[in-house]
Amino acid sequence: MFNGICPYASQIIVYGEGMPYCVALVSLDSEAINEWAAKNGLGDKSLPQRSRATRRPGNMIGGYVDTLEQANLNRWEQIKKFAVIDRELSVGQGI
Repeated sequence: MFNGICPYASQIIVYGEGMPYCVALVSLDSEAINEWAAKNGLGDKSLPQRSRATRRPGNMIGGYVDTLEQANLNRWEQIKKFAVIDRELSVGQGI
């Protein structure tokens, strides 16, 4: 559902078992983030550098997290904390 509303997210892991709310790890889509990065002075940076260089990617993703929360999710289904990670998620990398 999140990937359908956020064009910049490649993958998302949501965890909330036994918690009052969900937390998430979001990886950026390196292709989709190119135009945004160019407009924000990060066009020459790699995906890990873009993720770490500024808090703007997190704020940008945060707007989509807020949109998701308005999609009539139960309170325990809502993502309250998230982090943007600097790589694609893969079994080979242990994530």
